[in-house]
Amino acid sequence: MLHLFLSSETDPDHENLTPAALDYVMGLRGVFAASDAPEATVFPGLLAAFAPFFLDTSEDAYPLIDAAVERCRRLGADWELATTLMFRVHITVDVPREGAHAEDDLAELHRLCARTGDRWLSAQVASARAELAMAQGRYDDARTECEIALHFAQEVGAFAEAPFLLARLAEIAHHSGDRSRAEDHMARAAALAEETASLDAHAFLILLRARMALEDGAPHEADALCAELRAVNGRTGGPPTWMAAFADTEIRVRAAIEGASAALPQWRGALDAAVSAHLSGSITASLLETGALLFTENGDHTTAVHALTVATRLRGPHARGPQEAALAARVTTAAQAALGPEAHAQAVTDAATLNPADLVT
Repeated sequence: MLHLFLSSETDPDHENLTPAALDYVMGLRGVFAASDAPEATVFPGLLAAFAPFFLDTSEDAYPLIDAAVERCRRLGADWELATTLMFRVHITVDVPREGAHAEDDLAELHRLCARTGDRWLSAQVASARAELAMAQGRYDDARTECEIALHFAQEVGAFAEAPFLLARLAEIAHHSGDRSRAEDHMARAAALAEETASLDAHAFLILLRARMALEDGAPHEADALCAELRAVNGRTGGPPTWMAAFADTEIRVRAAIEGASAALPQWRGALDAAVSAHLSGSITASLLETGALLFTENGDHTTAVHALTVATRLRGPHARGPQEAALAARVTTAAQAALGPEAHAQAVTDAATLNPADLVT
C-alpha cells in the first residue's frame, strides 16, 4: 500500500509499478471490488475501487467507486464513507460525467467532517471544494477554500498538499489581476514542490508561467515552457480538465507565433474533447473565448460573436477576470466595428440557440 501511495506522487502515470505491485492491485480488485463484506470498507479493501487508475485498462472506474460509496454507507463508519465520497468528488471534478453532482457529495461530506473531527479529512474536503469552485469559475470561493485546506494541511503535517494549494492560490491571484501576489505564491509553491517532489504542482507552475509569458508578449518563451511541460517526467496525459487547460494555453501560443489560422484545427479538437468529456462551464467557456479571439483575428466576426456569447452563457453569474474581460471587450469591439450594430445584435441573438458542440465544425 505504501508503494502505491508513493507512486501516485512520484510516478503519476504508474509506468514504473513493479510486477508485485500490479499483482497486488489486481488482487485487491478481484477480492474486494464486488465484495459485500465489512473488510471492503477499510484499507486495503477500500482501494479496490481505484484499481483502474493503477492498471493499464479501459475499465470505467465510476461504477466501482459508486458501489464503494454505497457499501460504505451500509457497512462502514463515518470516516470510511467520508473518504470514499471525497475520492468520488475529486474524480467528478477531474473527469465529469452526466448526472454526477459533486455538490451533493460535498454537502454530505461537510456533515461527516463535523462528526469525525478529522483535520486531514477536512483539508481534503476543502481542497475538493476549491477544485469545484475553480471549475465553476467561483474564484473568491476557491481562494477561501484553498486557504482553509492549506491551514489544515499544515496543521496536521500533510506537507505534500501545500505546493499544489499554493499553486492554486497563485492562479487565483493571477486571475484576479494581482500579479505580485501570484508570483509570491508561485515562489513558495516552487520551493515546496522541489522539497516534496510534487510533480503535479511543478507541472501546474510551468503552465502558469507559460500563461504569464504569453501575456507579457513573450510567445517563444511560453512555447518553450509548454515544451518543457510536455517533457516533465515524460508526462503527456492527465485528467480532461488539465488537458483542456494545457491545450488552451498551447493554442494561444501557436496563434501568437504562427497566426490564428494555424491554431484553429487544434482549437476545434480541444473544444470537441471538452464537450465529449462534459467539462464544466468555466473550462469550456475559456476555450470558447480563445476561439472567439482566433475567429476575430481571422476576420470571421460572426462566429467570434457566437463563440463569445455561448461562453458568456456558460459562465452564468460568475464574472470574468481581468484577462478574460479584456479579451471579451476586444472581440466585441472588433465585431461591432466590422458587422455594424444590427448585424452584431443579430449574431448575439442567433447564438442563444447554439451549444459548444455547434462550434466544433
